[in-house]
Amino acid sequence: MIDTSPSLGILNKVIISTVDGFIIPALPDMFSTYGIRNIGNSLQQWQREFETIYKLISEDKRARFPEKFVQFLGYTIYNAKRQSKHQNAYDLAVAHYAYAKEMPKIVDRYIIPQNRAPVADIMNPIGGVAVMHSHNTFPSVAQALKCPMWLVPQTYKYYNPSLATYFTKP
Repeated sequence: MIDTSPSLGILNKVIISTVDGFIIPALPDMFSTYGIRNIGNSLQQWQREFETIYKLISEDKRARFPEKFVQFLGYTIYNAKRQSKHQNAYDLAVAHYAYAKEMPKIVDRYIIPQNRAPVADIMNPIGGVAVMHSHNTFPSVAQALKCPMWLVPQTYKYYNPSLATYFTKP
């Protein structure tokens, strides 16, 4: 499993083009819907480039390529604001719920079927109504502690401003 940055630069292009599948962690907001659109459009372009290169190289080199172009495996919902009034299927704040409802339509429109894995219920978020909170990665923890990743202590305490709370890793 590889956790990449949320960009479509050359490094992520190489990583995404050489793995079997990928998952999109999506905060239900305008930026994530744009991100899914951009990923879908980029996948189509990258696949055309991949197929062109594949036709030009020798059989020996083709054997080193993945059998199938990378496949979209699904998306998760993270850091969405919850509400306790049970007014919608996800128990999300109204604005977040509106975007969560749009995600399947965006996936269907922008990630073409041949770039989707044959996964049951791929249009719904992985984990159903569960919301993954915090999307802190090891590099962001190191950055918050102002130290290199290899010097992050076994036990550390850091502040997550998006959740306005401190976390301790044992």
